Amino acid sequence: MIELVLAHTDLARVRFGHSPVRELVTSLLVLQDPQRRAMHGRWLAAVRPRLGRLRLGLLTALAPASSSYLPHFLLPAVSTPSPELAEELDAIAASPAALVRAELDQAYQGRPLPAVLEPLYEDPVARLPEVVQELQRYWQAAIAPVWPRVRAACSADLAYRMEQFANGGLARVLADPDGGMLRRRAARGDLSGPGDGGAVGGAAGRARRSLDRPGRPDQGHAAGHP
Repeated sequence: MIELVLAHTDLARVRFGHSPVRELVTSLLVLQDPQRRAMHGRWLAAVRPRLGRLRLGLLTALAPASSSYLPHFLLPAVSTPSPELAEELDAIAASPAALVRAELDQAYQGRPLPAVLEPLYEDPVARLPEVVQELQRYWQAAIAPVWPRVRAACSADLAYRMEQFANGGLARVLADPDGGMLRRRAARGDLSGPGDGGAVGGAAGRARRSLDRPGRPDQGHAAGHP
């Protein structure tokens, strides 16, 4: 079960978008998580032969399947319904050093930081361009070949969400994002439902989650970002 507690100002800022970099990051989780492999078996079979020259150790350390937390600097806020990968990578490259260190601390809380991440931790400003370069190389090998189909599917989903909004407002969108899996308790502005989500930190600074599985961005779905 996941519960997101939002202030009314948070609900007013909800928007929907499809993020290329979120597809990239969640695909790294698929590579590591056996539970996801059955659904994505054809993609995995096609992509694995193309990954041999990539620094997967660096990328999977940045998005470890063993952690319930993903560094937020890898997931810049969606500012348009269909952002371009280049602008999201630019946002990652511009992440403040203090944020990078704090997010890595959170992702590896109670565990030693992998050696492959130590240079990034010690000098984020110098090492972030290298990280972005590796993300770009991984994108070309793993995501770019299937991107037209992924983008088309998620664009259709976004159009459906906007039709819901036009017909019933935000309440309808939140009431049925995936066949009725999410519920809204109007009195408190809470959202709850099962799934692989995460807590939303909003303007009120109030967020909590109750998870029976680690929180992750959803693979292949348009996501709403307060």
